[in-house]
Amino acid sequence: MKKLVSVAEDARRRASFYAVVHDGVPNGIACPECGKELYDSDPTQELESYPPQKKIKCVHCNYEGTRLA
Repeated sequence: MKKLVSVAEDARRRASFYAVVHDGVPNGIACPECGKELYDSDPTQELESYPPQKKIKCVHCNYEGTRLA
């Protein structure tokens, strides 16, 4: 028998998904402006460039840029 999740558990899952979409995912790269960790703005998307790149941002100082994917 399939185990069903509660409405509260489903809400927690959705909240964690939307937090990742909104805040991005930490990528282990230091911000060139403040030295804190950068985030991939949208971890599921790559820019159509050669070589492929990803958008990055710093949630601490609002730096934005790109990195190689």
